[in-house]
Amino acid sequence: DMKGGLVIGLYAVAALRDLGFSPAQQLVFLLNSDEECGSPTSRSPIEAEGLRSEAVLVLEPSREDALVVWRKGIGRFEMEVQGLASHAGAAHSTGVSAVEELAHQILRLEAMTDYGRGTTVNVGVVQGGSKVNVRPAAAWAEIDLRVTTAKEGERMTRKILGLRPKNPNASLVISGRINRP
Repeated sequence: DMKGGLVIGLYAVAALRDLGFSPAQQLVFLLNSDEECGSPTSRSPIEAEGLRSEAVLVLEPSREDALVVWRKGIGRFEMEVQGLASHAGAAHSTGVSAVEELAHQILRLEAMTDYGRGTTVNVGVVQGGSKVNVRPAAAWAEIDLRVTTAKEGERMTRKILGLRPKNPNASLVISGRINRP
């Protein structure tokens, strides 16, 4: 989504040069190709350059004819659920469905969305089970959190990491953090 903004930025720099304008400060044009997946390889150079900079412009495209002047903080979390496998017909009652527990947790997570605060929680990837006739022993989900303040990010991180299983015979392992404040 930033390709158009990058092209405009390059043309703007070329136009300033062609018009003979010289910036009072050094102008750095930093491009990264891994922004959509959280900038894992470019984060360090971006942060280092940002600390040396007086101003930073992100060439994100506009939305609804408005200039983008800020972005939400982003958190990424994973939830692993452990249950107990059993035959779905012969031993249904002895099993603990990790998929069922994950379904309860997904509803809890999605209910944490608070549009008034600008906070959204999205369970975007889920997986679980092994065979249709087996009560699933394992399931997992990937969770996206978006927040408007660092304080809200801290509050939501505690809330997500503090989730407990609905079924006391299931267990949860939750990991993650705010990775872009």
